[in-house]
Amino acid sequence: MTHIPQPNDTDAESLFALARYASGIEPLLFPIVMLCLWVVSFIIMMNKGESGSRSWTFASFFTSVLVIPLTLMGFVSATNMYMIGIFVAVGVIWMILENNPS
Repeated sequence: MTHIPQPNDTDAESLFALARYASGIEPLLFPIVMLCLWVVSFIIMMNKGESGSRSWTFASFFTSVLVIPLTLMGFVSATNMYMIGIFVAVGVIWMILENNPS
């Protein structure tokens, strides 16, 4: 039988403590949230009629702005932050290649 820890008074005293408790139970919680936000922002930009490269870059930059504070608070590992930075770089290179086909 799996033991599921129950929150105590100090785990629910503030929003930060509650988020740290949730992150301790499921370490992939915030990376999954960031991935969902990336997908949603990418789809929204594509629906606005933007090109794929601009949508990719916007979604990656938007997610990187959100993931930096989460990394500083310890909710997301630095590896995830680096991955989002690589996504931004790929989007910028894609935009450059799309605008200069020669």
